[in-house]
Amino acid sequence: MDAETVKIILEQAGGFAIAMVVLLRLEKKFDVLTTEIQKLLIELDRFLTNEGGKTK
Repeated sequence: MDAETVKIILEQAGGFAIAMVVLLRLEKKFDVLTTEIQKLLIELDRFLTNEGGKTK
């Protein structure tokens, strides 16, 4: 294996590592977003339930 091949392999590995870090950060943000959406849906459900129980 010559130096050029090693260089290419290391560049590919570095790019892969960067991509993995980006994906992990996006996954964490997606989890937070999912949690926030769930909270909003619960609040919407409470609001609709309360509105449904009121007499006009």
